[in-house]
This record gives sequence, structure tokens and C-alpha cells, in this order.
Amino acid sequence: MGHVTFSDGVAIVMLVFYTICLPFAVKVCLRHGLARSSGWIFLAIFSIIRIVSCSAQLATITQGPVGTPATIAAVTSALGVSPLLLASLGLISRICFSMLKSPWNTIFSFYILRIIQTPCAIGLILCIVAATNASSAADIYQQDLLRAGVILFFVVLVALSLLYVAAAIGYQKTGRGERQLVIGLGASLPFLLVRIIFSLVECFGSHAPGSILASNPSGEFLQLFLANLEEMGVTLIYILTGMAMRSVPEELDRVEHTPTASRRLNYRSRRGDFGGGRLGKASLLVELASAAFQGARKNSHSSDAV
Repeated sequence: MGHVTFSDGVAIVMLVFYTICLPFAVKVCLRHGLARSSGWIFLAIFSIIRIVSCSAQLATITQGPVGTPATIAAVTSALGVSPLLLASLGLISRICFSMLKSPWNTIFSFYILRIIQTPCAIGLILCIVAATNASSAADIYQQDLLRAGVILFFVVLVALSLLYVAAAIGYQKTGRGERQLVIGLGASLPFLLVRIIFSLVECFGSHAPGSILASNPSGEFLQLFLANLEEMGVTLIYILTGMAMRSVPEELDRVEHTPTASRRLNYRSRRGDFGGGRLGKASLLVELASAAFQGARKNSHSSDAV
């Protein structure tokens, strides 16, 4: 049996953290939508990826720094940025949808934002291919495909930041939009910037013996403070934001022309919460079940009052 290293200790803490986060991430997904376009599902996906990564890292204690567990740990570590970016794009889509007027909000959500999501998905594919082509865990960051993928992530982050600045200015001027999302996404962007810059350093920096990235404990400390903590921070911010928010803006329930359930379904459908295949259909079923439960409870209270 091998000895427990600093990286193993970090993996234990992260395993506990993401195991706790996962059920809350699932709850947020059920509240706000399982469709990929809404972004929330990627919090659950990212938590699962990190649980697998940490478990693989701990498996290296007994099996050594080479072999399948080490490769799995390295591969899943390299794929961490993409789900967080996709989650962020879903949130900026929702911010702009609640801020823009119809039909521009729908056009933005279904067309403009998907143009930005495409390079992020391509970057994820490139990173997966690069990780599977690497001869060893140490060779992953020397793959040109991985470097191209990380560059695409950086481009997506720049586009996301520009959209956020425009949305924040619009929110300040008009007062339209969901305040919690504006604050949550704004708080997460610095963490994402640091995380992606560190990925660029990993890809283009030297991993030769004795270099700061390859030596211990300096490389492990850099990984902790420039990658792991940033990912944990973004995950926590998004989960807390999702837990604090309603599935639709509060002012929507104050409109009296149509029943509340119909307004909610129509609004969320236009926002894209029920699109994207089976996950979208699952979101629709959850919303219908919630509406039926609330209606039954309201009728029960009315009967008791009579």
C-alpha cells in the first residue's frame, strides 16, 4: 500500500465536497430545467466528473502513479472547464431572456447563444480525443488537440464576459432581469478566468523534471489554488444561486390575464427549458407534476376553508 500524498488529501476533500454538492445540483436541475440549453444540468455532470476524478486519484494510492486510475484521474481533470462554461452560457442565456422583450429573447436564446456554445462543445471533443490519444497521464498536456481545445475555451470565456458586461449594463439601466443570476454569474467569472489561464499555462508551460509544474509540492499547490478551489467556488456559487431563485421571475405570477400554471409553462417553453430531447421532456413532466401537486394542494386548502 502506498503513502497518502498532498494530492490524495486534496482529492479526499474534493470527493466529500462534490458528493455533497451532487444532490443539491440535481435539485436545482429539477427546479429550473434539465435541458442542456438551460445550463443547470452541467452542474450535476461536473460534480459526477469530479467524483470520478477524485476516486481515481485515491485509487492510485494502492495502484501507483501509472496505470488506468492515473489515466482516468488525468483525463477527467482535463475535462473540468467545459461543463462549467456550458453552465455559464446557460445562465447568461436566462439573464438575457428575462431582460429582452419578445421575440428578441427567444431569438437570442435559440440562435445567438448556440453559436457561442458550438466552439465550447468542439473544445470538449478535442480535449477528449487528446486525452485518449496520450500515451500517459503526463503526456496529456503536450497534445496539440488539448491546446486547441483550451484556446477555444478561452475564446468562449471572452465572448461570455462580453455578453455579461452588456447584460449587467442593461440590468442597471432597465431594472429588467433576474438579480440573483446577474450577481452569481458576475461572481463566478473571475474564478473561471483564473481556471482557464491555469489550463493555458499547463498546456504551454514546461513539464520537464524540475519545472514548477512538474515538481512537488509546488505543482500540487498551483493545482489546488489555481484550479481546484476555483472549480469548487463556481460550483458552490451556481448551486446557491439556483437554490435561492424561483423557476420563473416573481413578477410573472402577478399577471392576472391567464392562469398561473399556463403562464409558467408558456414562459419556460419559450425560454427553452423543455427543449433538447429527453431531458427537456423530463423537465416538462416535472413542471406538470409540480403544477398538478400545487393545484391539488390549493383545492384541498379551499375545501378545508369551506
